[in-house]
Amino acid sequence: MASDTHGKFIWCELMTTDTKAAAGFYSSVVGWTTKEMPMEDLPSPYTIFEADGRGVAGMMTFPAELEGQGIPPNWTGYVCVDDVDQSAKDFEANGGQIRRPRRHPDHRPLCRRRRPARGRPLHHDAAADGGR
Repeated sequence: MASDTHGKFIWCELMTTDTKAAAGFYSSVVGWTTKEMPMEDLPSPYTIFEADGRGVAGMMTFPAELEGQGIPPNWTGYVCVDDVDQSAKDFEANGGQIRRPRRHPDHRPLCRRRRPARGRPLHHDAAADGGR
């Protein structure tokens, strides 16, 4: 039986070449405030968009290693799945492509970056306990 978080969007993240302009845009349009958070593995701070003092999305500078790969600046959705390995198999069987291998950072256990058949980036994450 699937958990109550399986298949639900759990985070959205903007990767852009101009984080300052994007922060100003979203602050003006939807009223979000921003809070910068230094991250060791990123060349610039990670930005948390907040609504009513609560994190609702994130933003980072478009990674240099993705330039030239046909990936434009974009909003990426993170979806929780109970079993990342099975989800990856199902994903590929239905025409998706794994763009980054599974990784285990502290804040995103069992995460894979994917490109669905229609071309929009998507991340699948398991629950912190592995979804088991």
